[in-house]
This record gives sequence, C-alpha cells and structure tokens, in this order.
Amino acid sequence: MSFVKYEININESELQGKTLALPCISIANVPQLAVELLLNNHASELVGRFNNEGFIQVAGGSESGVVTPMELRRLRDYKDVLVVDQRSPLLKSHKNEFVEQLSEWATKLKLNTVLLSSADSASRGDDEIMSSQLRQLSSEHALYSDKVSAFQPLELSNATGAGLLKSYYTSLAHATALCLFTTEGDNRGDARLLVMALSNVIGLKAVELRDPKHWEGLFGRLYDAKLFG
Repeated sequence: MSFVKYEININESELQGKTLALPCISIANVPQLAVELLLNNHASELVGRFNNEGFIQVAGGSESGVVTPMELRRLRDYKDVLVVDQRSPLLKSHKNEFVEQLSEWATKLKLNTVLLSSADSASRGDDEIMSSQLRQLSSEHALYSDKVSAFQPLELSNATGAGLLKSYYTSLAHATALCLFTTEGDNRGDARLLVMALSNVIGLKAVELRDPKHWEGLFGRLYDAKLFG
C-alpha cells in the first residue's frame, strides 16, 4: 500500500499525531454511509490517494474531480481530523498484507485512529439485545478512551459482518472503535447515529445533518402507510 499522489502541497510529517477516522467495509455499508454523510456536512480537502493492487479497481466522477478506491481527506475546519473515504473492497487474498501496511503507516505517523464499523444484529448476545446497539472498543492509552467509555463495550466474538474491524483493532496502536449492530435496509438513520457518535468522541461541532444529493432514491421511494390499512 502506498500514497500514489498527494493532492495538496503537504509533507507526510505534517500528518503526525492527527486523528484518523477509518471505516470498515461491513454489513449494510453503514460506515461508508457515515463517511459520506460526514463529508457532506463538513467541508474537506483531498490530501492523497492510497493504492494497493488488492483493491477492486473503480473510478468515477464527482464535483471535485475523479474519485478512486481509497482516499484520504482532511476536514477544513478541523485540521487535526483526517478521514478515509473507501469506495471499493479488498480482495480476500490481499487483506492481511493491506492491514499490515496500513498499520505501519498509521503507527509511523502516530495517528489516533477511530474505527467505524457495523455488525449483524443477529449475532448479538442476550445482554446486547436488551441494551444499546452502539458499542465501543478502546486500546490502552488511546486518546479517545475516556470519550468512548460512555458507550457499552463490544464483544469482538459477536461482531459478525464487521469486516476488517478485528484485524484493524488488533494491529493499530492507540485505536478506538465504534460499532453499530444493524440489519440490511434503509440505513440512513444508522449512518446518522454513527456520525453523531463520532462527532461527540472527536469533538466536532454538532450540525444539522443533510443527506448527500446522490442519496436521493438510494433506498427506493417512500411507501404510503395506507397500504397497511
């Protein structure tokens, strides 16, 4: 894994000690929706692009130019906050190598990583069914350990469908994680909950969250409640 191009005039050392929001591709794509929602409501700039031959390669267009499988953005009003925007999954055969390389990069820069993930509601234990669906993990000496302690802890063994959460968490130093139990469907509400939790943890000002324009029709049309009598 490498940065193939920096989009702004920056030395990599300038990223040292920053906060990194890192989504896991997981059930219902809630972390990806959360990142899109976050970036739609906080102005950001493209810092650079990651490259790895293990990505399922995609490219597309947006108002800001060409988009690629995995990019690093920085919030303009919160220069200490970096956000990974990942649009494409990794091939299974490359996952271990990718996690190792990403961990080396984040450790070298002493990044304070906050992982975003979702897990299958059907994998919950009894105590998890009767309590909050938003859970947390925090490694020793993590910057945000006190903040995430407001949420109940996650049992990693119950986090089915959470993607690379376990691999990231066990490899990254000073990492915390927010994981939401969910099911497939209209997950815009889940994305909002995850963004609000992340904002509270890392200190972003609360704003009225507006859906990205390309979400229109993403989950189909609203139904008429009269259909059900």
